[in-house]
Amino acid sequence: MRTKTTVTTTKSPEEVAQIARNFFENLGFNYVKFKKQMVYKRGKGFLTAPQIFRIVIEDGVVTIESWLPTALLIGVYVGESGIDNNYGWAVKLSMRANLREFINAFGESDSIVSGYYPKQ
Repeated sequence: MRTKTTVTTTKSPEEVAQIARNFFENLGFNYVKFKKQMVYKRGKGFLTAPQIFRIVIEDGVVTIESWLPTALLIGVYVGESGIDNNYGWAVKLSMRANLREFINAFGESDSIVSGYYPKQ
């Protein structure tokens, strides 16, 4: 199951998309189609599980979905594991930090964050 975090913003959808693009591409993520959805994805699954973030922008609300595909075999994915549990904890540590930094990249002190927000 994907982990969902929502953040309110006064930024336009274009500004949010630009922030997301700059942020994730600087971390080595690629914007790709994965299971019929456009996502930011890093990793191929040989040494580490692919890390995936999906950003949905609607009416001043940014929804961030984050997860690792659950693999049966290398490249054979049978489910999803959100970043709010301990499965794949080593990879999820960096994903949690990335989520926190992405939310902070908005730079809006009055933003309301709901859903999962990783602690320091």
